[in-house]
Amino acid sequence: MILLSDRKLLGLQGEKVKEFLNSMCTQEIIKMQNHQSTFAAFLTGQGRILADFIVYQKSEDFLILDCHESQMMPLAKALHGYDLNQQIEFHDLSDTYQVYQNDQPLDNHDNKNNICTPDPRHTALGFRIYSNDSVPGTDGLATYHRKRIELCIPETAYDAILGKTLPNELCFENLNGIHFEKGCYVGQELTARTKFRTQPKKRLMLLTLTPEHASLQLALNEEPKLIMRGTREIGHCFSIYGNKAIALVRIAEAVKEGEITLDGEAVTVEKPTWADYSLS
Repeated sequence: MILLSDRKLLGLQGEKVKEFLNSMCTQEIIKMQNHQSTFAAFLTGQGRILADFIVYQKSEDFLILDCHESQMMPLAKALHGYDLNQQIEFHDLSDTYQVYQNDQPLDNHDNKNNICTPDPRHTALGFRIYSNDSVPGTDGLATYHRKRIELCIPETAYDAILGKTLPNELCFENLNGIHFEKGCYVGQELTARTKFRTQPKKRLMLLTLTPEHASLQLALNEEPKLIMRGTREIGHCFSIYGNKAIALVRIAEAVKEGEITLDGEAVTVEKPTWADYSLS
């Protein structure tokens, strides 16, 4: 198992907690069942990403949000600001559970010490484990990030410009992160428009680099690296490990002939295998 030391858990509790979160995020929460998980994002009113998270339903009145540690308190504060009737209790579960990733499910999941749920974004990411047991023999965090970078699966703490990047640009629909037939939520209008009327000009892409980067590079609170075609900026590069990187690139530029560079070195760009957008 891999300890995801950069993740924290936020608990939301209340009789109408599912209705509340459903009106806040991009995914449909109402139809969730106990012990199910889903992926979602919280947006600005203008449809730009502020945070992404995995939602786990512990019970009908208790949801767990698995988010990056840098986003937990801002997310809690923002959601609390919408809870005008103060019907929702917010719980920092950092002292209760640690977050792990594992390729296989646990045999003793859903007891008081361990919660085990499939990662809703992609089957290759295995299972999320929320445990208050002491788990020995965990791998380093870089092992997990290398896998998700090679799969080109973004995490917005690292792979987005918060307050600017659109969930459609990051292909959240293909990661089970947007429900286009649910009711209104914060940022819904632009999210729907960039689905049904205007397609995003930039899209999530996988970069292949030369030379390889020996160590993991995560762009948390840093300016992303510029991707260039000659003197023209055509995108941004985010998480890097080995010879792979996660990027947002202008589609029109990605399909042109000619060299694309990062830090002066040639790179190639390709659509993630799981994404369904068109390069034409």
